[in-house]
Amino acid sequence: MIAAPFSDGCPTLQAPRIFGHDQFLGQHEARWHAPGFSLARLVPTVPEHAIEEHTHAEEHYVLLLHGSYLSSAHGAPAETHVPLLVYNPPGTVHRDRFRDLHGGLFLTVACDGRRSHGTYYHAPPPSSGVPGSDPMMRFAAIAGWLLGFAVLDLYANLVPRLVGMAIPVWLAYVGVFFLLLFLVCRYGLGIDRSEPLGLARPAGWARWLWAGFAIGFGIWALKNSVFYAMGKFELAGWRDAAFALPLLGKALFGMFLASAINDLMIRGYGLAFCRRFGLMRWYVPLTVVVYALDDAWNEGFDLGNLAFSALLGLSLAWTVYRTGMLWMSIGIHWGGNVCYRFMAGFDGQGVPRLQHVLEGARYEYAGMAVTALMFPLVWLVLHGMRARPKTALA
Repeated sequence: MIAAPFSDGCPTLQAPRIFGHDQFLGQHEARWHAPGFSLARLVPTVPEHAIEEHTHAEEHYVLLLHGSYLSSAHGAPAETHVPLLVYNPPGTVHRDRFRDLHGGLFLTVACDGRRSHGTYYHAPPPSSGVPGSDPMMRFAAIAGWLLGFAVLDLYANLVPRLVGMAIPVWLAYVGVFFLLLFLVCRYGLGIDRSEPLGLARPAGWARWLWAGFAIGFGIWALKNSVFYAMGKFELAGWRDAAFALPLLGKALFGMFLASAINDLMIRGYGLAFCRRFGLMRWYVPLTVVVYALDDAWNEGFDLGNLAFSALLGLSLAWTVYRTGMLWMSIGIHWGGNVCYRFMAGFDGQGVPRLQHVLEGARYEYAGMAVTALMFPLVWLVLHGMRARPKTALA
């Protein structure tokens, strides 16, 4: 089916975003280029609620291959699950989008006006793609991704143990991690943008970050309140502002970077991996297991710690699975870590003065029970925020 553009009359309060050459809302799985044309196969990366009205500077075709697609093009059904070809002349304002990211696949043909009429071209091999029919190529590609993860994981967990945690050294460690991530993704895996890793920034992305922060901080605050009610510790007083404010500033800054590192390494990298190899149905269990095992670097290999990490990892992974972005997961991680530092600081001395701190299995079980409350809370927040999507630029 071929559909032509049609204005759906949606009002905007400012000019829509203009996309440049061969720029689409998806992760490139393969690309071909010929004079005047760019052909690409992509998977969608931006969730429906985050798509705003936009336009493209050049004419292009979009061919739906798989997934549920919503289009305002003239002659197109409101929602389709069958192959659909949409042609958009330059400057067409639209908000075509996938209903759900999972399983989505589409082709684009961008025309830059330099093509020669009556001429054909042999398509070169794709610049990057998913090995499909050849099992050995697919195995080699997956092995390359696993090697990249091993490099990032060993760096993130071993280097701090070797160089210490002095602030200048730690900041250098953070900078090198992001450089290493860029090198692994760009030159090892062919990822040249941040969107495949879950770092798309549509309008309203900060809402997900701060909603996650509130959930993480709130759950950790509830957990400490339960501990206090159970007699795990006694509150002897509070430290003064001269101590508390620098600690909170350090916690807000440092824990954001630490949370982002962990989420990018596990859930962001895992998101790009599962999309590339068509494994999104396994994304949640895969990242939960990887997160639980990875946390053993910090907490030791213990069944109780593994269970706690799995409970937390389930909520974190679910936010990414449902939104297609890392922001809410980073926020949860960030908020929980800030609350932890508020209570314990970086050296065991937090803002509240605690004394007679007890340990015991019952406190661990109580902590896991409170952590288990995070998942239904996350589900409710996701449902509420998705029920009020922002559909136009404001």
